[in-house]
Amino acid sequence: MADVVLIQPLLGGYSKIIRPVVPLSLVTIAAPLIEQGLSVRIIDMNRHKDWQLRLRNELATKPACVGITAKTGSQITSGIQASKVVKELSDIPVVWGGIHPTILPEQTASHPLVDVVVLREGDLTLPELVRVFRSGGSLDGVNGIWHRANGRPVATPARAFCNLDDLPLLPYHLVELDPGLVVHAEKGIDLDLETSRGCPMHCSFCYNHEFNLSRWRAMSPDITIQRIEHALKSLPVGSLHFVDDNFFIRLSRAREIIRALKRFDIPWEAEGIEVKQINRLTEDDLRLMRASRVRWLKCGVESGSPRILEFIKKGITVEEVLEANRRLSGSGIKIIYAFMCGFPTETVEDLRMTLELAFRLKKENPDAMTTVTNVFSPYPGTPLHEYVKGLDVSFPESLEAWGVFEWKNANLPTFSSKHRQLLEDVCFSSIFLSEPVRERVASPLLKVAMDAYAPIARFRTKRLDFRFHIERRFSDLVFKLI
Repeated sequence: MADVVLIQPLLGGYSKIIRPVVPLSLVTIAAPLIEQGLSVRIIDMNRHKDWQLRLRNELATKPACVGITAKTGSQITSGIQASKVVKELSDIPVVWGGIHPTILPEQTASHPLVDVVVLREGDLTLPELVRVFRSGGSLDGVNGIWHRANGRPVATPARAFCNLDDLPLLPYHLVELDPGLVVHAEKGIDLDLETSRGCPMHCSFCYNHEFNLSRWRAMSPDITIQRIEHALKSLPVGSLHFVDDNFFIRLSRAREIIRALKRFDIPWEAEGIEVKQINRLTEDDLRLMRASRVRWLKCGVESGSPRILEFIKKGITVEEVLEANRRLSGSGIKIIYAFMCGFPTETVEDLRMTLELAFRLKKENPDAMTTVTNVFSPYPGTPLHEYVKGLDVSFPESLEAWGVFEWKNANLPTFSSKHRQLLEDVCFSSIFLSEPVRERVASPLLKVAMDAYAPIARFRTKRLDFRFHIERRFSDLVFKLI
């Protein structure tokens, strides 16, 4: 019996082939609940193929609420599916939180399968909600939510951001261990950790403008180190994966944490480092990171077109990217570069410049890798969404319709159908050129197939030649069947 059931929706088609990770957002939101004496059950739709049976069993024990997290895209579709199960079997409140409900709270709260929307952070809000649900009190007294009153969605006053140092240690006992969680660690699981939230940069495509109000907040080094120690004692951790949007904002803080990682003698990797931050690293910094067993760093470049970089307010130049790549080449530190395509006003020549830069970075640095080249989507809450709205582009008018708004789809109708097809073809081929993706593929047979197709993908991408692209059509069919 659990007081709160938390659900991790499916991550989309590629979640069927990529090994899942520990659902960090749900473990994080469970921590303050458990600290206040409440029990929590996590259901991960990506790992628990029997999720409906698990949910039905939990509903029979009458939890105070069911919480569902969702990003824009396919998580919404499976989140609605889970909400429907709850409402068909009970009158238990369904609470939605995460990025999409935060940036479109009124529309989300208007959905008949959603009772409450939690804005931004739920660490302090969800425990309050549970107390209200159990006591039968008024939701109007809970800050930071949307709910329905007299059939209409209404908002309560905003809630201030919490102090990350005050949050309790994560309840790792909620994590079910199985071989599927072993991603690419030497032994044990590759564990996600969050030590800061938000980013102060001004990239016009990023959700941080609305979700974190363009602010960066971080745990102190001492608290971060304490949390690392707790994780290593609680789980068979093979490597640590810092998911912070920008881990290196305060370099002195990063250095202190990295020195501790050296003492722990465990591989680690970090999602967020900016080009300019790489160029500020000293030789001592690089030596320290090598000694601390860093596996890789990830850096968002987004485009190889100077015009597009300026348009999206990335705050970097192509020459700075090349300089950063030269600095890391031969350092023994792997770097993953992230690119996107399909920005508003982007031309085929701009796209070609992006792909040429990606290939050049790999050629000049054997330790350079790339992610999937995602297709830009004008997500709500971003400055570029407002720009696109000014072009008289219509957006989904229902929660269900946002479920098909995916990173691999060209969602910008201002481009011709031919150009949208080209963008999706580039995205598809980039999957096979992405070393990090191939590393996380669960099936050994599929890895072999991806390696075999990689030269073809490289040939097509370099030449932007996707004629007779039957392999993509075959792949789409396979994903529908598995």
